[in-house]
Amino acid sequence: MAVHPGGIIADEIESRGIKQKELAEMMGIAQSNLSAIIHGKRDINKDVAAKLEKALGIEAEFWTGLQSLYYEDVQLIKEREQSAKKAKEPAVITLSEIVKLQKQVESMNNTLTAFISQVQKQNNIVLKR
Repeated sequence: MAVHPGGIIADEIESRGIKQKELAEMMGIAQSNLSAIIHGKRDINKDVAAKLEKALGIEAEFWTGLQSLYYEDVQLIKEREQSAKKAKEPAVITLSEIVKLQKQVESMNNTLTAFISQVQKQNNIVLKR
């Protein structure tokens, strides 16, 4: 599960006993923008990270790092979902491909039979069935 860094901001607000409106004012951004970040609808860019650092005293690199990890987690989740979807899809093979495979198997069987026969003759071997 990917955790958007906005959830960390919400935890920080709660632990400090301040309101979203207060933090938005401290950061110099609209409360609606902060709310969108907290709810994972907007991402934390370098500018927002710098404002969070100034308002909360938590380094901007921490916030941008969290955002990067979130992007990575989202990408991994998408890749896993795509892999799972592909694994559930049935294999599709045409009749002509089946005929080709059948001919290849027959050819291999004929080659193997000829090889066994040759080995038997050369080494005076009798196979019992």
